Amino acid sequence: VILSKDSQEFTGNFCVDDVLLAAEGVTDFSVYRVDPDKTLWSDFFVPDDIPEIEPVVMAMNPGA
Repeated sequence: VILSKDSQEFTGNFCVDDVLLAAEGVTDFSVYRVDPDKTLWSDFFVPDDIPEIEPVVMAMNPGA
């Protein structure tokens, strides 16, 4: 997403990956979980005023 932005307009922005991706329509972050039963942790450097992204839970399809 960042690499496809116009560098003249986007340079100098601080990006939080899940916020940026959610703004672009990507909301399923379950592929990044080591353990599917555990939620992802927030990074320690992310400011407190960054909104939480509602997680999308994808059901596994064992027959696929």
